[in-house]
Amino acid sequence: MAYEPIQGMELVDATVSGYHGSERQNLIKLMTHAGASFVGVLSWSNAFTHLVCWKFQGRKYEPAKKFTIIIVNHQWIEDCIKQQKRVPEHPYTFQGYG
Repeated sequence: MAYEPIQGMELVDATVSGYHGSERQNLIKLMTHAGASFVGVLSWSNAFTHLVCWKFQGRKYEPAKKFTIIIVNHQWIEDCIKQQKRVPEHPYTFQGYG
């Protein structure tokens, strides 16, 4: 399936947490096809803007909360692709579910 890069997604440098195997690889493919950059190795010297979490918990989640990292679930990436635009992150954050 081919995707056109989505305007605004080039500003997204993301890492993922809680995804494994083919789920992880498919999510990374969706992100990059949408125009986002994938940051594979988590290092606070690597600048990233988004953390895509399976659950709002874990090794990457807690430190990301302390910084200005936007934490979303994978549905945000999927909806950006479905709508062919960068949709607001808030509904896909932990706070958006509350």
